[in-house]
Amino acid sequence: MNEKRTVSRSNRLRKKQPPKIRFPVCKGKRVVFPRGHVCPWCRKNKLSDSPGMAILNAGAMRPTAPECYEMAQDDAAFMTLSWHGNDTPNNPRGHGEFATIRIADLVDTGQFEFYFCSTDCLRAFLNYCVDDLERRRANHPRHAK
Repeated sequence: MNEKRTVSRSNRLRKKQPPKIRFPVCKGKRVVFPRGHVCPWCRKNKLSDSPGMAILNAGAMRPTAPECYEMAQDDAAFMTLSWHGNDTPNNPRGHGEFATIRIADLVDTGQFEFYFCSTDCLRAFLNYCVDDLERRRANHPRHAK
């Protein structure tokens, strides 16, 4: 029962007019998205409120000893979603359709974080990213349905 309500709320968030998000959301010295305490999806000022927030973080680690790692702060981090078309009889060399979306690109410190007020908003953002990838794929000149 609880799961059904969550899916319903998530669908409402997804169907609601999405915010204007420009990709990449993190680049260069910008390592946190959003910059303030406002959820980037629902626009509510509650990232630091109870019960907490959903965080997507990624980065690179460098080995310093066996089974010991530290943040690779002199590396650049990235996060992309891509579609790569397979070889087909009409296109045996695999030069088919390709689409990509850079969610984070060349982030200076080798790590980044995205903050959301709820898992519903995080899910809606990730769905938005996948939807944008599908739009880019549909607009590819070699796309065939």
